[in-house]
Amino acid sequence: MDQVNRRIADGDLSLNPLANLLKTADKNLLVELYEYSEFDSSVPNKLPNGVKVCDMVANVIRGESDPFSGKSFCACEELKFLSSPYTRAMLLDSFWWIFHERYQPNKEIQYKLFDRIARNYAQLLLKEPRSHYEEVLLKRLPSLLSKALYTSFCACFPQSWFNTHEFKTDICNTIHLWITGVYPLPQSYINWDYSELDPERFRREKLMSKRKNLVKGTGNYYQAMILRKVTSQVKRISEARQHEASLPKESHPACKGPEMVESSFNIYGKSPLIVHFLYNYSVLRQHGQDVLVVRKEPTKIIPESVPTYDDIIKQALTNMKNRRENFSQLSRLHWTEWNYFDKYLKQQQELFSRKMKKIDQKAAEKKQANHAFIPPSTFVEEYLEKRSRGSLQKESKFLSREAKTPKTSKPVRSKKNIMLFDLSSSSSLEESLAGDPEEAAL
Repeated sequence: MDQVNRRIADGDLSLNPLANLLKTADKNLLVELYEYSEFDSSVPNKLPNGVKVCDMVANVIRGESDPFSGKSFCACEELKFLSSPYTRAMLLDSFWWIFHERYQPNKEIQYKLFDRIARNYAQLLLKEPRSHYEEVLLKRLPSLLSKALYTSFCACFPQSWFNTHEFKTDICNTIHLWITGVYPLPQSYINWDYSELDPERFRREKLMSKRKNLVKGTGNYYQAMILRKVTSQVKRISEARQHEASLPKESHPACKGPEMVESSFNIYGKSPLIVHFLYNYSVLRQHGQDVLVVRKEPTKIIPESVPTYDDIIKQALTNMKNRRENFSQLSRLHWTEWNYFDKYLKQQQELFSRKMKKIDQKAAEKKQANHAFIPPSTFVEEYLEKRSRGSLQKESKFLSREAKTPKTSKPVRSKKNIMLFDLSSSSSLEESLAGDPEEAAL
């Protein structure tokens, strides 16, 4: 076991150089951990990690091409102009100046780099032959150099993230201020072709989008198969249009704009590079005068986290869709409950009808049973009722009259002539009245 452990330890030690090499490679691919070499005063330092300037220039030229026609703006002249010794030196020194400015500050080296950039820019203006393309390219030089610096950082340090507003703004502002003396348009980098300037990141994002599309369906796959059958130029135009349609449309932030401050603006726009060159390497005096104009400019940039109008519209549409779905669910629930209530009401009505039928049936049966017996004659009942009422009236009159009549010396009627009768019986009264004519006359 001791021998095995020693062999394992020896094997681990033999792998240490390879592990150290891998760690060094990973370390150099991060811009924050890269170790800058010595400053070379004779020639500009090369790009790190074996990246070639000609490849970066090719990325910029392809990024300047028209996405529909595939043609680049004077590609041959661009390649010749950007590959010239002066432009090449400006690109390399600007790369290392920004590297020191952001990641490893060194004012002494930065001053040397800026001094050499100023001399190369002056030589570019003085010694390069003049032509129509040269004049146009000089006006586009700040934009071209900014794109070249961005693609160089992305290619030299692939494990670092440069697709940020802060980094791209820093590059554009620095180069435009050096060459023209003024700031560029805010967020002028939005329309850059990142598929050429940062191909690795763009390829990864494209693969991720393809995976999402494959999860959603296979329609894109068949569409790609159809596009492969067309000619190369039509295919390039279709892909460019498809890519342009897939890009998010620009939308302004839905908030109050940044505060504006007044600043002095020189309408002649003196270049700091030329001013530095004339001050240090030329005996010519600076003639003329500065014409300053007060202008207003924003102090801060609206953060990217602020939602845009497009985001608010999408959110409103999503809320409307959710509310529509909720309303549909409530409507379905309402109609379900209403149908249940209607069914229950019909059942109750049927139950009530059955009960009423039973009640009517019992009433009819009872009425039928009553009709089986002969009822007494209503005429006889009414006649007896009238006779009884008349007898009572006559009897009451007779008794009242007898009470009022004074006693005389009439002979007393015999008890035989007086007949007892029942006041409540009409028949006995009539019989008594019929037996005594005198009483009947009364």
